[in-house]
Amino acid sequence: MKKLLFFLSGLMLAATINAQTTTSEAVVEVKGTLITVFRNIENQMTISIPNVPAEDISISSNNSNAVKITKIDAGRFLVLPKIGHTLYLSISGKTNNGDKILETRVFPILDLPDPLLVFGGEEIYGQPMTKRNIMVSILNLAYPASLGLDLGIRITSFNVRIGSMSFMCDGNRISDEVKKQISKAPKGTQIGFYNIKYFLECCDWWSEVKNGSDVITID
Repeated sequence: MKKLLFFLSGLMLAATINAQTTTSEAVVEVKGTLITVFRNIENQMTISIPNVPAEDISISSNNSNAVKITKIDAGRFLVLPKIGHTLYLSISGKTNNGDKILETRVFPILDLPDPLLVFGGEEIYGQPMTKRNIMVSILNLAYPASLGLDLGIRITSFNVRIGSMSFMCDGNRISDEVKKQISKAPKGTQIGFYNIKYFLECCDWWSEVKNGSDVITID
């Protein structure tokens, strides 16, 4: 039996698994979270094994057709699961004493969640904003820092709901027409964002947040 150490949002967890190894302990860190990997995303992994040179560490999957693995540099890898719901990752290396290390780590594979709406530099939770601040603010999408995802999100268009009226805007800024309607809207009017189309530069694919129900209120 052998103990692996994992890191989750700054906390260290320990799990005991069956291992075909000597007494060395492998430390496996996936950027942001060690309990899951995301489908169609290059998940960053850093792996170190005591007494094993980082350049001699390798990883592999039981299904090379379902997972793409790219070595960035010594002990650092990109793991891109394409299909399936579970990733079985084999970690191997050889210690300075010649002992072979071979361990298996299991990761649930999840679909990427919708990113959070960020307007004016803050997450949208119905907070009040002045008309001036609304007009100069930019709409962005971001993932929680705990996920460790830096995917390069670029918004291409979105819809704005002002009271009962709806407008479409290009890019990530509200249009002049929307600004005109905001200038006439009374205090307390709610503004919502939905049908937010965006491009993930890391993966070269498009997606959409259809039901962005978070709103801001004109102060």
